[in-house]
Amino acid sequence: MTSSRSLARAAAVTALALGVGGLTAAPAQAAWSSLATNEGGRLQACKVATADGAAWRVKARVRNVDDDRSDWVKARVVVTRNGTATDQAWSSGRVFGGESAAGTVRSGRGSAWTLAFSLSSPQSGGGGQVPVGALAGC
Repeated sequence: MTSSRSLARAAAVTALALGVGGLTAAPAQAAWSSLATNEGGRLQACKVATADGAAWRVKARVRNVDDDRSDWVKARVVVTRNGTATDQAWSSGRVFGGESAAGTVRSGRGSAWTLAFSLSSPQSGGGGQVPVGALAGC
């Protein structure tokens, strides 16, 4: 026969085990900032601090999610400092459907650093710039 004390202990152990399991977080998903859309394609970017904390690593990708995947989209990002392009650039190549591999560029921190970008398709294109500090964290 099981005593009520044994049942209470088993319930407490089970609750503790479930509680600890509930505190274990799933792997973090990157929070992407959408920079531009064109013909069903979307340019997205996010940032993560470098190991020494002195700079940002900016990741960029293109998602072409339009139902008509016969058209391609492509993107380019360039890190600028005080309005002048640096050697940190990435191009996606043509993305006909799905998602490109993420590319990475390095940027300094502070208001002098921006990410210039363009997103184009066979029919149209556009671009702009965003402060690197305003990007979502990966």
